[in-house]
This record gives sequence, structure tokens and C-alpha cells, in this order.
Amino acid sequence: MWRPPHRGKELPDALKYALCKRWADQSIRTVFSNEDGCDMAYLQGLRDAGVDGAQELLDAVKRYGEVEVWEQY
Repeated sequence: MWRPPHRGKELPDALKYALCKRWADQSIRTVFSNEDGCDMAYLQGLRDAGVDGAQELLDAVKRYGEVEVWEQY
């Protein structure tokens, strides 16, 4: 899942699985920020690799400044 303030939207499976690889415990809970160059570079890399949903998440971070991302079961 990801959301800008006061909203929520599901992540495509491909993006969820790619993001899970970044965390050692295989769970997602973070905030992506356009102030953090590493966050933006990571999302751009996922986009460039053709991961479904990466461009939408990248656009949301650019638009809202930061986006909370978490996994919901």
C-alpha cells in the first residue's frame, strides 16, 4: 500500500515484491521522500527496470513530497 497524507492506494504485486527485497525482514514500512536522493534513485531504478507501478509511486512522491508505504495483509 502507499498513500499521500489522508489517502491510500494498493501497490501492484510486482512493485510490492521489488520493495520487499529492500528490507531484511521482507516487510514494507517506510516513507519515500523527494528530499532523499537515494529514495528517488531507487524508485527511478525500479521504473527503469519496468516494474509495474513504480512510475505511479515516483509521481506520487514528486507530487506530495513524501509518501508512506506499507504492507497490508
